[in-house]
Amino acid sequence: MPIIQVKPVNTVVARLLREGIRESVAEAQDLLETCLSESTIAPDTLASLDSHLDQLRGAMAILELAGGRLLVESLRVACSQLPAREGRARKHLAADIGEGLIAIPLFFDHLLKTQRDVPSLLLPVINLVRSQSGQGILPDSQFADPAWSKLALPPAGSHAEPQALQGDMGNIRHM
Repeated sequence: MPIIQVKPVNTVVARLLREGIRESVAEAQDLLETCLSESTIAPDTLASLDSHLDQLRGAMAILELAGGRLLVESLRVACSQLPAREGRARKHLAADIGEGLIAIPLFFDHLLKTQRDVPSLLLPVINLVRSQSGQGILPDSQFADPAWSKLALPPAGSHAEPQALQGDMGNIRHM
């Protein structure tokens, strides 16, 4: 039993959504560049960016990808802060949003290749976006397997033979 949460993914639905996800990410990246080139961000540009991120959030929700959904939600909060930032602060925030956008198709390719959702792979980029946008960073245990707390431990004071513990060693090695 792994410590991190890993679950199978419906790859049929994921393959159907793949192109839409790529298109939404490409459009969001273009709109992000537009936001950087404007001295004052137009409300319609920001609304379009939010709309593409909302489409991505919907795709992540359909596929039940906890890490992907959390990343997109963090990106939406960060994008809402772009108009309030100026100069380097806006560039730094936009760069981190860009990294989050780049991570989405890469994560999705990994998802289709392995047919497994490993949300903890997105945790570093989620925390990058969240820290830059003033959101609290998430702990490493954010995507921990809920069954981890049910790992059987021997009673206190008992000494098990090494051969008896060998079966549990595979579970502990994932730490």
